[in-house]
Amino acid sequence: LDPSAEYDDLDSFIADLKKLDKMDVTPISVATTWTQVHLLETVLLADLGADGYQGLWDGSTDWNSSEVTSALEDFETIMSYTNSDRDGLDWPEATQQVIDGTAAFNIMGDWAVAAFEEQGKELGTDFVAAPSPGTAGTFDFLADSFTLPVGAPHPDGAKAWLETVGSLDGQVAFNKAKGSIPARTDADPMDFSEYQQTAIESFANDTIVSSLAHGAAAPIATLNAISDATSKFTTGASDLESYQSELAMAAQG
Repeated sequence: LDPSAEYDDLDSFIADLKKLDKMDVTPISVATTWTQVHLLETVLLADLGADGYQGLWDGSTDWNSSEVTSALEDFETIMSYTNSDRDGLDWPEATQQVIDGTAAFNIMGDWAVAAFEEQGKELGTDFVAAPSPGTAGTFDFLADSFTLPVGAPHPDGAKAWLETVGSLDGQVAFNKAKGSIPARTDADPMDFSEYQQTAIESFANDTIVSSLAHGAAAPIATLNAISDATSKFTTGASDLESYQSELAMAAQG
């Protein structure tokens, strides 16, 4: 495979997964249920487009449509090329399989880049990062949020923490460690890694959609129901028709 290739659609990506399946490597690594839901949302985004994907959460896209059926079929196909030990892992272990060379692909948030860099891996030399197949031009968004709860036992300390993480220095320190990008627009992109600079540019210019798996697209009750349905499906406890029906019910609340 060409390691610098980016995939315009899922068909070309699945074709390469099929090639890899004939080799001594896991085509795409994944972990426990939330990472499978993370994968699911990228497949839905690729097949439905930004507007269609967003429509899943505002009611303008029918969960029972043939377009969603096709996307779920693609998800089923991609899951068939994943590691058999997935349900016993979390994202660091699945990402580690790519770092170790036992898996070829992993679809994960930008914090995964930090996992590579912590082990001395260099972007462009030891690994590559690209938009999830078929999603170029969109930015799948979530935000780390810190709050001051009512009745916090140490409000002054909490406020000092919030001031720290909200400051320019705090944002730079936090995001450099995590591999994500700052909310502040006065941060200098040159203070961040090569990958983070591309993410900053993407966030500024691309179409932004909300992440399901990370709580930005739908209420937590909806996410929990979708996660339960996904776990049933990927463990063989339901078929695709039942899965789609359960997703539709979950979205209705």
